Amino acid sequence: MTEPEISAEVSDIWELFGRHIRHARNAKDLSLRQLSERLSWHFSLIGKWERGIHRPPLEAVERLDHALETDGRLVSLYALIVELDQFRRRMLKIRPTASACDEDDDMDRRAALRLMSALSAGVTVPAGTLETILSSVERSFGLRDDHHMDNWHRTVQTYGQLYYAQPPNALIADLTADLLEVGRLLQDPRTGLPRNELLRVGSQLTALMATDFNDAGNRRSARLAWQTARRTADASEDRNLSVWVRAREADCLFWQDQPRPMIAALLDDALGQAQGTSSTGRAMALEVRAKLAALDGRSADAIQALNELADTYERLPDHATTAGAIGSSVGTSYPEASVHRSAAYVYAFLADTKKAPAAIDRGIATYPSNLAGGNLRLIQALSAIHGGDLTHALQDALRIAEGVRQLTPMRQLIIRRIVDAVPRESANLPTVRELRALARPVSA
Repeated sequence: MTEPEISAEVSDIWELFGRHIRHARNAKDLSLRQLSERLSWHFSLIGKWERGIHRPPLEAVERLDHALETDGRLVSLYALIVELDQFRRRMLKIRPTASACDEDDDMDRRAALRLMSALSAGVTVPAGTLETILSSVERSFGLRDDHHMDNWHRTVQTYGQLYYAQPPNALIADLTADLLEVGRLLQDPRTGLPRNELLRVGSQLTALMATDFNDAGNRRSARLAWQTARRTADASEDRNLSVWVRAREADCLFWQDQPRPMIAALLDDALGQAQGTSSTGRAMALEVRAKLAALDGRSADAIQALNELADTYERLPDHATTAGAIGSSVGTSYPEASVHRSAAYVYAFLADTKKAPAAIDRGIATYPSNLAGGNLRLIQALSAIHGGDLTHALQDALRIAEGVRQLTPMRQLIIRRIVDAVPRESANLPTVRELRALARPVSA
């Protein structure tokens, strides 16, 4: 049986599938000739499947799955790759009719949802799957729709709100589907929608995806998504967005307790691009710089960054300070509550028992109650331990930690600071041991 050659535009996804075949074959310690003897296909053709030159038929995949004892994984991956292949091929041409567009749009969305649902549910897929999807977003940024930009801006804000209301990983599938839709709009000249605005939306959605991956502890996927968010923000020529994306990534790395030079480099890049101009992105970068310095015990640097943050906030236009906490998750605002929250973190990390309590109270008072309940209350417990109220603070911290929906990297870092602040003679208290167990860093 002769298989059709694969075009260059979609060869990468079949190379991905081929790598999975090769990995399964090597795991069984089989040569191509030995595997060929178990199938009805020549070893040279199997080699072409592994290199992504030819696409194997379903019958061959089923036999491969049986021969390599992959328990249906090859067949399941094949079905997903076929859907992505069909989607990518449709991205390469303008579709002729509205009804066909609608039907194809539904198929594309279902394909994206299936692919990313598998990823967000923790299903193991070969290395390169997420790169394939995100590079498709970047490269194809593809076809049709009659949405107005206002609809997309509202979509971004809706996701910003859902980010605070949903557990980690809950938004990945929908974000991916909408990113692919933005891609279709970018390539279709008939929409008349401004390219820079669509790129801006694409960057905001990808940054939300990266943040969601970060919260779920999926560092590799987050790193890939942040890369796409940065590149798309830069392509949009929106300087504030480019600054904010880098600052937001630095914030996620900060809470994951990643290497300081990596975080500092992102902040230097962000603030360098800001060029001293007040913006929500610059405010975010200064917040992270202040927290980083405070966590390292560099009091003077932390206070200086905090003062610069306050000055930047005062210079922001009204629309950038009144949109509330929701806008801060997508870079469109930096509300007063964020200024107070930042001060609370900084003074608590510095163990400043005089300024921390008042800063925390202001943070809790100005932040929406449904958002302040976990993080700022944990910071309050940390400050109370510094003030000597060990018993009640530990009980409060444990109650909060066990009551939140999920211990994100942010909360785990604060809990680790709480454990570190406990005097040595109290390090083996039951509450401390429980908190220490909860504070284990999430897996990479």
